[in-house]
Amino acid sequence: LKTHAAGLGVQCFQLGFGSAAEKKRIRVFKDARKSVSNSLHLNPSVAETTDEVIDIETIDNFLRQQGVTEIDYLKIDTEGNDLDVLKGAVGSLKAQKIKFVEVEAGMNSGNKLHVPYCE
Repeated sequence: LKTHAAGLGVQCFQLGFGSAAEKKRIRVFKDARKSVSNSLHLNPSVAETTDEVIDIETIDNFLRQQGVTEIDYLKIDTEGNDLDVLKGAVGSLKAQKIKFVEVEAGMNSGNKLHVPYCE
């Protein structure tokens, strides 16, 4: 990402977002073309993956640390972890620092890749 974003004024941060600042294990596909399926939900039946420990931060803390006062559009696509990411942004949402949020929610309660819509 850093290579492709060079010269575009983009900052890259090697971290994930969640409901609390912590370290978590993530399942990472060895084939970078499958990286869209990397997940915090450790499914032991998935082959061709390795586990990594990553830093998780809340959106509230990140915005404060980076001096960001507002977000126009926040897209969350975290393969089933979307609700935890939103929980880490409660302060910013209440203060209306985030104007628009897009999340993925599933209508099928058995779908583990998306947060159930009712939640």
